[in-house]
Amino acid sequence: MSYELLSKLFYKKPDTYEARYDQRFHSDTAIKLPLFINNHQAFFMTPLEMINKTEAIFKLNTAVNVITKDVPVSALNFLINRFLKDEIALTNDIEGITSTKKEIETAVSSQNNKKKVRFKGLAAKYMKLIQANEISLNTCEDIRKLYDDIVSDEIAAKNAPDGKIFRKDMVHIVSATQKEKHRGIMPETQIIEYMNYCLDLLKSDRMNTLIKTAVFHYFFGYIHPFYDGNGRTSRFISSCLLKDELGLLISLRLSYVIKNNLKVYYNAFDICNDVRNKGEITYFILMFLDLLAEAGTYLVEILNNLRDQLFFYKTLIDTSDMKKTKKELLNILCQVSLFAESYMTVDELQQFLKLGNTSIRYILKELDEEGYLIKTKNGKKIGYVANLASIDRMKQG
Repeated sequence: MSYELLSKLFYKKPDTYEARYDQRFHSDTAIKLPLFINNHQAFFMTPLEMINKTEAIFKLNTAVNVITKDVPVSALNFLINRFLKDEIALTNDIEGITSTKKEIETAVSSQNNKKKVRFKGLAAKYMKLIQANEISLNTCEDIRKLYDDIVSDEIAAKNAPDGKIFRKDMVHIVSATQKEKHRGIMPETQIIEYMNYCLDLLKSDRMNTLIKTAVFHYFFGYIHPFYDGNGRTSRFISSCLLKDELGLLISLRLSYVIKNNLKVYYNAFDICNDVRNKGEITYFILMFLDLLAEAGTYLVEILNNLRDQLFFYKTLIDTSDMKKTKKELLNILCQVSLFAESYMTVDELQQFLKLGNTSIRYILKELDEEGYLIKTKNGKKIGYVANLASIDRMKQG
């Protein structure tokens, strides 16, 4: 990222520091916001670099959409479910919250019962995102409800919101060495005022959705409306906004790319929070766009690879002398092996293929005897995936 920071100019070119700030703040390309960062009015520039990054993201997204047209819907659904579980685990991990694969799978699978399990609320919201259910982001009350649904069950009682909507006392953000880095804004009336503006910003047509999402993401962190759980709530909101603009797959990779660039991500907050940066958040927006570009690049690469592998295995299976139902079942298990990195039970295969339990078990027995299956046991459940190495040998045969 080549953008020169005001906070660096403060030390590097002190004689021109104020002049450079005035030049940027009063520039025709500056977008000013009615919010203040350390008593400086917030603003950002729209350099060519930002425009180029935005265009690159949309091109990557177009490439993703082109590739997915060649991938069966069932395979995409397997991938989406995998990304869903990854996103839940990673958004917890970013906050230092340990969540096992089993806990995440239980949270996802327990949505239709009243059993209380860890991360159930977070899983429910991400599943609503997948199912295209409307998630309201119009008022501060909407943000509080979202927070309550997502993380309230995981928050210690002492850190629960105690204000009218948000928190009423001060919150300090500290480094790993317990040095104070930032204080959330106060009092609650100002939190509500700032949050209302940020929500209005989302409805504005002054900037595209990618930039609006970046601005909202930064200010949610700066405002810090809750004592705990801000990061998970903010990342979910950003995923909601990105889904409407870029689609589901990229929106479910946000925590993945943040986790991969955690130092850069937190550093961008620190830079823009620095009083010497005088309220400019251009750097954060550029960093956020870089994360989206990384997510898009990753998706293009992985989808290309998975599509090619799936076509390879499907061709081998379809040109074999297997019966039709046997080919269908093995093709589905290939999709599971490649896209889900999981397994399927007899009951799941039965629902998927609309075949009787006896028929499914008979086909699985044949495939197992021929070496085309890998079986795994999870508690009392037995799961199945395709043995891709064995299917490879079909080509040799």
